[in-house]
Amino acid sequence: MEGSINMRSFIVLVIVCVFGITTFALTAAILGTLNKRLDAIESKLSGTDSLQSTTSTTTRSPQNLTLAQVINIEEIMQYLKNLQHIADNSNRTRAINTPGFNQTLNFISSTLANNTDFTVIKTFFSVRDFSLASNPILISSIDDAVKNYTYSTDPSAADFLHVKYSTSSNISNTFRLTIIPDGGCTESDWKKAIGPTAGRVALVKRGGSCAFADRAAQTPKFNVTGLLFYNDGILPDRMTPIEVSLGQDNALPALFLSYTAGEALAASAQNISINVTVQLGIDLKNLPDFSVGNICADTPTGNVTQTIVLGSHSDSVPAGPGINDNGSGSAANIDLAITLARLFKTPTYSKYKYRVRFCWWGAEEICLLGSKDHVKKAKNSGSIGERLGDYLINLNYDMLGSPNYIFGIYDGRTAKNDTPPTALVGSNKITDLFHNWFIQQKLLATLTDFDGRSDYGPFLAEGIVAGGLFSGADEIKSEEERDHYDQILGQGMDGIAGAAHDPCYHKACDSIQNINVFAYEKMVQAAAYVLEYLGRQDDLKDKLFNLKCFSLKSFCRIKQYNKIVSLLRCMSSLEKLTLYLPIKGRNRVIDGTYVQHDILDYMPQLHSFTFYICTYVKTVDLSYKLSSEDIQQTLTNIGQEYVTSIVNYIQGEIAAYSIFSLPFEFDYLKHFGNKFPNIVFSYVTFLLVEDTNPFKHEFFIRIARSFSLLKYLRIYNRESQVLDGLMTFSSDNCQLHSIIEYLHLTRLDVRYAHRDYVEQFLNETKAFIPCLTEFEVNVDDLKAVTKRFTREETRRNCAKVNDISKI
Repeated sequence: MEGSINMRSFIVLVIVCVFGITTFALTAAILGTLNKRLDAIESKLSGTDSLQSTTSTTTRSPQNLTLAQVINIEEIMQYLKNLQHIADNSNRTRAINTPGFNQTLNFISSTLANNTDFTVIKTFFSVRDFSLASNPILISSIDDAVKNYTYSTDPSAADFLHVKYSTSSNISNTFRLTIIPDGGCTESDWKKAIGPTAGRVALVKRGGSCAFADRAAQTPKFNVTGLLFYNDGILPDRMTPIEVSLGQDNALPALFLSYTAGEALAASAQNISINVTVQLGIDLKNLPDFSVGNICADTPTGNVTQTIVLGSHSDSVPAGPGINDNGSGSAANIDLAITLARLFKTPTYSKYKYRVRFCWWGAEEICLLGSKDHVKKAKNSGSIGERLGDYLINLNYDMLGSPNYIFGIYDGRTAKNDTPPTALVGSNKITDLFHNWFIQQKLLATLTDFDGRSDYGPFLAEGIVAGGLFSGADEIKSEEERDHYDQILGQGMDGIAGAAHDPCYHKACDSIQNINVFAYEKMVQAAAYVLEYLGRQDDLKDKLFNLKCFSLKSFCRIKQYNKIVSLLRCMSSLEKLTLYLPIKGRNRVIDGTYVQHDILDYMPQLHSFTFYICTYVKTVDLSYKLSSEDIQQTLTNIGQEYVTSIVNYIQGEIAAYSIFSLPFEFDYLKHFGNKFPNIVFSYVTFLLVEDTNPFKHEFFIRIARSFSLLKYLRIYNRESQVLDGLMTFSSDNCQLHSIIEYLHLTRLDVRYAHRDYVEQFLNETKAFIPCLTEFEVNVDDLKAVTKRFTREETRRNCAKVNDISKI
């Protein structure tokens, strides 16, 4: 997996650090513990039917079995052993531009050729070579105190390491430092820089959730002249500098510092009275580009214009053999291809309507270069079956056997904001499809960020539906996560809290011993299930892209109206749409005209539209104040007959402009005010009322009539009730009002309301609330209205209250 993922600090590992255990010993101890647990589990399960492997293709006929059932974990482990053997004979690595990588490609292609009738294709792309001409130099000056830092290829002995694809830098040039907070992943991080950025070297602490190449990609906007990354020190193995790579197009010199060196520079640079400068000496060899290969294998049958792509990357990092990252994905992909080829040759297993393309991407560890190259070529291709538009979906398998595993599923709902809407709906469906399999197997699944940092990223960025699995890298397993797995899987199968999911991530110890076989088998079976499920669909394209029904509800105010509109415009086959959208951050009210132009014009088959859309705007931003009648007319103009609108002024100059279909079918309604039409809200159980004008007794009579099933009422109104000169508090012998019955109301919140509303609901001469059990109130108001709990007519409505929240 490319890059690394942000982790939190955990007490367990801090204690380990205090006792002086080295990182290597810690990793070995974790792996040893996990392996012992796994051995014990396998021994206990050897005679248990419920968790026995059902994947032995060598001992039983594949007839009438599913793809997941005939997956053979022994075969897959043999493929991993082959990859380990390749690394062992190539200086313990399978990184690009090494014999180990080239032999990996040969192994994949020959294994496919010998065991399938698939069409195997190798393609190549150029990669810029990188090599130091001499050891780099880093010098700092802090108020004229000069320090020369130590470079070594051994991180434990180094103050800093070189960064792959750094540019050269002349040691004679001196630069001031500026500090970039919060990891430097976003433009907003760089805008918060401590000190100017232009003409300076940026000091960036490890953190955030992006690759280091993404941080470097922010720099052109801020005109920095160099980059100094440094480790975050949150765990014992995050003290030393680490090897990272920037993009091929990087144009800045860069180095990576230890936590100690970086923190010292940061502490000084934050003090504007201290003069801090650095000098970077980086001398590079002038080398020619080299070729890296991708491999794809196509099923001989299936519609080539509707292709399912399964991908995994074939390269490791230089530091190790990469058996989990990503031999596990590569071997899984090999076995899925071979198993499918075998099944296709049996008379009882029908072939899929869609072509399946299995791919192994090169140079994933160098900013996803292999998958990016493939997507670029497909985007420019005019050949049928090779065009980007011929791809329905990309399934990605990168790290499936982590020793301290999670059953991780890419969560389509966490896609980046700039993800094309065409990919979002289908990607969410793939997330749910994986999730359902784990539920059916009585296994716990963990949703992981869909941030584009593996080879699905280039496909997703072009609007291709994507999904996949991930068993975890250097992020930490929390106690909560461990406990959840323990509850579902049982003790011993839950892993170790406070340790990385893969303690050998991007390290020399990422070997065959680094694989959790139990987790690995389940992940490959999940991948097999999803492939077969998709392959069996009659109209996969329609299911992924052409939704018939869609519902989107948000009960908090959101700003993403334009993004939502972009998503909806892709659903041209939609027949039923439900929207509940409180929208803020606009200076235009969403009325009938916007609904027609933004949504309905793109949905010719829509016959059911249930909606509530409320626009919260500052009245000073409006050219004129719209009335409810103005908005209603726009709804009439677009032919919406059973609709209405409400305008309510809340919080001073904030207005809530609501439009909604009738009958009102939602159970939740907020910012309801004095002016509302005489309609029944039959389904509403939660209501928040708020207005700049006070609520009179008559208002609550209407509320009780219109909201007959109301269970939770919250009142925001600091204005005193005005009772036309009558006394505010009724006495036992003075009936001033009709009694309002709230027969289903169980919870009342008047914490942010005037004292008069406490009186309105507690006084039995005004209200009857027989089911009230939860009451949220200001304690001073409660004491005043109840006369310190001695007032008789306030007792009955509080009789069943068992939970009072006070402020």
